[in-house]
Amino acid sequence: MSTVYYNVKNRSSGVATYKIPELGVRRSFQAGEIKKISAEELEKLSYRPGGMALLANFLQILEPEAIAKVGLKPQPEYY
Repeated sequence: MSTVYYNVKNRSSGVATYKIPELGVRRSFQAGEIKKISAEELEKLSYRPGGMALLANFLQILEPEAIAKVGLKPQPEYY
């Protein structure tokens, strides 16, 4: 089974960073930077303390199907 990746953008004016120790992942996004993040990593991030707040307020998932997978209910200005 192949890994699915989604585009995630830092929509804030500063650096956004998160860690997921069980995956051995530490990511830093510069302002406006877009990275390809696996579906598994997005799911794990959504379970981390502050992860949903980070996804809702600072990072923007660019594919609607990934937004639904993590259970994010964004406001219209999210897009």
